[in-house]
Amino acid sequence: MKYIICDDNIEFSDLLKRNIQALEPHSTCIVYNSLSALKFNLEDIAEDTDAVFLDIRLKDGNGIKAARDISRDFPHLKFVYVTGYGDEYSQAIFENPIDTAPVAYLVKPVQQKYLKNALSKLKEHRRHDERFLSVKCNRSMVLVPTEKIMYISSDKRRLTIHTADGETVFYGKISKITDELSFSLLQIHKSYAVNMHRIKEIKNWSSVVLSDGTELSVGKSFIEPLKTYVTEHSVNVHNDEFSV
Repeated sequence: MKYIICDDNIEFSDLLKRNIQALEPHSTCIVYNSLSALKFNLEDIAEDTDAVFLDIRLKDGNGIKAARDISRDFPHLKFVYVTGYGDEYSQAIFENPIDTAPVAYLVKPVQQKYLKNALSKLKEHRRHDERFLSVKCNRSMVLVPTEKIMYISSDKRRLTIHTADGETVFYGKISKITDELSFSLLQIHKSYAVNMHRIKEIKNWSSVVLSDGTELSVGKSFIEPLKTYVTEHSVNVHNDEFSV
């Protein structure tokens, strides 16, 4: 998981970062100490960020209003409000539209058990949100239903999502997409990642045939991961070597 922390108290933001990474050692936390710094950098980092731990009362603005503005451009971002003025803002946090409501609300000094609960809720939201793949196309965020994805192809950094409804082109790394999504999107070649639910046949572990008839090659270094996935998940497809 990747998080942004925006709090103008440098000591607190650094402590929050350490506490998050103590609970989630593999997480990434980027810290900004002002709203202006957050907004200036957000366009470059929002795409692969899961949530923002956002102070409500900052020197250069109000976090609740900022969350509403940010959500218009980056609807996939989740928010955890952080404040030292719990009573003052307990009602104000519900002024925003329902789809920008915070996942959690932490009062300083933040107790570890409440931080742990907030991180757990963020993971639950991420699993729920994985019904859609959010990608940036022409400065806009596009949500692609993951169940409709047939496969994703890569031409250097130019990625194309192939669905029964058409194609969506964006820029990124195919390995990053498969790493971040826990649904059954598996990379089978340096240029392809497939939705395993769309495979109807595996040919001698050298290629796969999708439900629409598309045949894609399997790279040599991806054969073992493919075999492992098929075995562990009991995928029901036909294979020329043996039944799986």
